[in-house]
Amino acid sequence: MQVTETLSEGLKRAFTVVVPAADLESRRVARLASLGKTLRLPGFRPGKVPPTVVKQRYGTAVNAEVLEQSVSEATQQVLSDRGLRPALQPKVDVVNLDTSADQDLEFKVELELLPEITLPDFGAMTLTRLKAEAAAETVDKALADIAQRNRTLEPIPQEDLGDRGAAKGEVLIVDYIGRIDGAEFPGGTGNGIEVELAAVGSSLVSANNSRG
Repeated sequence: MQVTETLSEGLKRAFTVVVPAADLESRRVARLASLGKTLRLPGFRPGKVPPTVVKQRYGTAVNAEVLEQSVSEATQQVLSDRGLRPALQPKVDVVNLDTSADQDLEFKVELELLPEITLPDFGAMTLTRLKAEAAAETVDKALADIAQRNRTLEPIPQEDLGDRGAAKGEVLIVDYIGRIDGAEFPGGTGNGIEVELAAVGSSLVSANNSRG
């Protein structure tokens, strides 16, 4: 096999490759012989089909198979011998497709290489770890909020309520119907809604309106 480099520019490479006709012929003969051992044709015993008949029937297909295999193997050898790492599948153009008349197989290979990347010395690198410092009162408030959201509600016995109304911090279970100009509107109805009361001045208002 003869290889000629035709382009070496940056990461681009190109080669012209010539595979001798003798190598192609030896491949064809070996493939036809292997095929003849497995063929079953009328008038011939299994595996005893004459080479001329095998070539007549399957010569064209075998020739195409040999060409494809030769181009693939030669391309891989070019890359391997030169230690090239293609970034994409190499582009291959066959110069002559008719190799049946003792002609060499000639084709061109064009490719773009992966760049050489030099890794830094990670042992010499320094990193800055950022650490968030929360004030103690912020932490306490966050914990109190979590505890408040996850507290367990206990019903107040009727005898403890007496005649008094709801007090700050207590949770009411309410049903409501929303109306506009006396007419109910979609999404304005709720049942079993928990409403926590909070004091603002002397009035009691809802501080929490979420479904239980």
